Amino acid sequence: MVFIAAGSFLYTGTFGLTPVGFAGHLLIIVASFAVTSLFAAKLIGVLGGPERTVALGIVATVVGTGLFLVAGRGPWPTTGSLALFCVGFAALYPIVFGRSMGRYPELQGAAASLTMSGRALLVALFTGVAGRLLTGNSSVTAGVMAVAVALAALLALVKTGPDRARTAAEGTPAEAAAEAD
Repeated sequence: MVFIAAGSFLYTGTFGLTPVGFAGHLLIIVASFAVTSLFAAKLIGVLGGPERTVALGIVATVVGTGLFLVAGRGPWPTTGSLALFCVGFAALYPIVFGRSMGRYPELQGAAASLTMSGRALLVALFTGVAGRLLTGNSSVTAGVMAVAVALAALLALVKTGPDRARTAAEGTPAEAAAEAD
């Protein structure tokens, strides 16, 4: 959403594209997200399951953001890097969202509300920061996106809640096998 808010300024102002040219690039970015979302359930099987899909999705979003940060100085590098970002995000989002709903099954309504309102708040904060710092080039937008992606990737690696408590109580698989002998 940070990019969506700044995209028209980057493509038409900084990169000098016409509104029609901008629309074509935006179409590629949005299509990469939409097509991946459409086939996300099948993609999970192709990629080897949910864990691998999340890992590969994180890699794609991080690499896409990194490419945007390093090479996003023109329309095609920007479009390519953001399309990669969108493919990664669209592949992992259904899994992450589904897991957030299953964390506390008795609170699914509250979990959905908290997840979506938290997402909306973060989008507003990051978009506001990017808008306030916008200098007319892509580095500010890419930098704000990089911070958001880095925070999200770190949070994705942290085990919390019941899974963490269960893992601590059960021990590692090797410990469980040793106790069974």
